[in-house]
Amino acid sequence: MIIVLGCGIMHPEVRALMPYEWSTRHDLEYRALTTALRLAYRGLPPALTDTALTRNRRRYRKLVTKYRGMGLTSFLPDLTPSRR
Repeated sequence: MIIVLGCGIMHPEVRALMPYEWSTRHDLEYRALTTALRLAYRGLPPALTDTALTRNRRRYRKLVTKYRGMGLTSFLPDLTPSRR
């Protein structure tokens, strides 16, 4: 499975240099695996699929929403143009 996914993503000319013979069966297997992984990825919870940046942004938005609901504006960006 690792070889099929690793070689399947390669450009055909690069794949030809690998010591692994690529066939039509491997191409079909690669397409089936990537489709299954794509569908599984959609069904997983965000805690498993989020990157660190996405996770932090999600937490930040949650905090902003919470504080906005309390009427606290210190966490909100300035809505008025700055005076210079």
